[in-house]
Amino acid sequence: MQWGEVPISVSQVKNNQLLVWGHKAAELRSITTGQLDGVITHKREMKRRFLCERNDKVFFSSSRAGGMQISFMNLAGINW
Repeated sequence: MQWGEVPISVSQVKNNQLLVWGHKAAELRSITTGQLDGVITHKREMKRRFLCERNDKVFFSSSRAGGMQISFMNLAGINW
C-alpha cells in the first residue's frame, strides 16, 4: 500500500481495516483492496497516540503547547 506520508504507527482496526498515522495525517484503509476509507489531516505536525477502538470509533490523544486534545475518527466516515 502507498500512504500519504511515512507511517509512524500502524494498527489493525475492525477485521478488514488498517489505521496508519504519521505527524500530519491518519489514514484508514481496507486491508484487502488498499482503498482509502478515511483520512484526518492537520496543518501542523502533531504527535498522536492511539488510545482505543470502541463502537466504530478510533480515539487518539494529541498534545500541543497549551494542553492535550482527544480526537476520534468514525470508522464509517470522518468526524472530528
